Amino acid sequence: MRLRDRVITGAIWASIDGWGRQVASLIVFAVLARLLDPVEIGLFAMVLIVLAALQTVLDEGLTEVIVQRPTLGPGHLDTAFALSVAVSVVLAGATVLAAPPIAALFGQPTLAPMIAVAAAAPLLAGVVGVHQGLLRRRLDYRTLAVRSAAGVIGGGAVGIAMALDGWGAWALVGQQIADRLFGAIVLAARTGWRPGARIRFAHLADLVPFSGYLAATRVVNFSSKQVDRYLIGVVMGPATLGLYNVALRISDTAYALLAQGLAGIGMSAFSRLQGDRARLRTALADAGETANLLALPAFLGLSAVAPVLVVTVFGARWAESGPVLAIIALLGIPAMFSTFAGALMRALAATRLLLTLLVLSAVANVVVVLATIPHGLTAVATGILVRNLCFIPIHLWVQHHLVGLSPREHLARTLPILAASGGMFAAVVGVRTLLEPLLPAWATLGLLVATGAAVYPLLLVLVARVSVDRALSTFAAYRGRVAVG
Repeated sequence: MRLRDRVITGAIWASIDGWGRQVASLIVFAVLARLLDPVEIGLFAMVLIVLAALQTVLDEGLTEVIVQRPTLGPGHLDTAFALSVAVSVVLAGATVLAAPPIAALFGQPTLAPMIAVAAAAPLLAGVVGVHQGLLRRRLDYRTLAVRSAAGVIGGGAVGIAMALDGWGAWALVGQQIADRLFGAIVLAARTGWRPGARIRFAHLADLVPFSGYLAATRVVNFSSKQVDRYLIGVVMGPATLGLYNVALRISDTAYALLAQGLAGIGMSAFSRLQGDRARLRTALADAGETANLLALPAFLGLSAVAPVLVVTVFGARWAESGPVLAIIALLGIPAMFSTFAGALMRALAATRLLLTLLVLSAVANVVVVLATIPHGLTAVATGILVRNLCFIPIHLWVQHHLVGLSPREHLARTLPILAASGGMFAAVVGVRTLLEPLLPAWATLGLLVATGAAVYPLLLVLVARVSVDRALSTFAAYRGRVAVG
C-alpha cells in the first residue's frame, strides 16, 4: 500500500480511535458527574494534574522517538523499553513518597493517599510505551483503537461501580488505573513484539537526546496548560475547580475528537516525508485545510450551544460551567494552527525550536492566569483565549521557516472556512436566544444542532467551495486506488 493510502487509512482509524474513546469517556464522565458532586470532581482534578505530569513524560518521550527515527533496530527497541520501565518505576516511587507534600501544595491533605495509589496508572503506561510507539510507526491505528475501547469500557465499568458504592473521588482514581491496565494488556498482546536483552549504551545515546527534548517540551506544555487548574484549585477551592473541570473536559474532548488524532497521524506522515520538503509542504497544507473543514465549525458550534449542552448532559447543578465552556471552546481556533505546527516540529526533530516556543507560551500563560484569576472563571478563560490568539502569527512563521508554507497560502485556505463557520455560529446563537426561554434544554440543543448542520454546508459552498473541492478530490483519488487495489 502506498504511503498516502496508509496515511489515509491510518487517519480513518485514528479518527475512529479518537472519536470512540473520547465519546465513550465523556459518557462515562457525565454519568460520574451525576453521581458525584463538584467538590469530589474538583478533588480528583487535583490528582489528575499530578497524573498528567507523569504521563506526559512517559507517554510521549520515548514513544515519539520510535515514530520519528528513520532507522530503528531491535537494540533500539530493547534499550527504549528498559529505559521506559526504569523511568516509570522511579517516577511512580517518587510520586508515592512525595504524595503528602504535593497534597499540602493544594491545601488538601486528604489527597495524599489518592495521589499515592493513582501513581500506578503512569507506571502501566511506561511498561507499554514502546509497544504504542511501534504501532504508531507502522500506522497501525486499528490496534490502538482496540486498546482505547478496552480501556474505556473496563475503566468506565470500574469507576461507575465504585461511585455507586459510595467511594466518591476514589471512583475516578479506580477508573484511571483500570483504563491503563486493560489498555496495557491489549498492547502487550497484539503488538507482536517482546522485549529482549539487546541493551546498548550506543542505542541509548541515539534515543535520549531527541526523546529528552520531547519530554522537556511536553513537560513545559503541560505546565502551561495546567497552571490555571492548579491556581483555581488553590485560590478558589475544589468546588470551583470542579465546575471549571467540567467545561475543560468537554472542550478537551472536542479537541481530541477533531485535532489530536489528525495531529498524531500527521506527525507519523510528516516524519516519513522529512527528506522531501516539497511533498511535506503540500501534505501540511492539505492536512491543515481538511482538518479545518471539520474542526472550525465544530469548535464554534460548541461555543454557541455550550449553555444548553452542559445542562442537558451533566444536569442543572453544573449550569455555571456553560459560560466558561462557551469561551474555552473558541480555543479550538488557535489550536488548529498550533497543532500542525507542533506536529511538524516534532517530525523534523526541531525540538529546540519547539521547546523555546513552549517556554514562551508557558510564561505567557502564567502571567495571564495570575492577572485574571481574581476576576473569576470567565476572566481566566477569556485571558487564555486572547493569549492563544496572539500566538497564531508565530505558528504561521514556524511552518514557513521549516518547509516554506507561506502565511498567505495558509490563511487563503483557512479564512474562507472560518468565515463559513462564523456565519453558522451567528445563526445558532440567534436561534438559541429565541428558543432557550421557551423550550427545555434538550429540545433547544437538538434544534440548535439541526440549525448548524443546515447552515454550515450552505455557507461553505458559497465562500469556501475551492477547499471543499480539494478535499473531495483527495478522497475520490484514495477511493479509486483502494478499488483498484
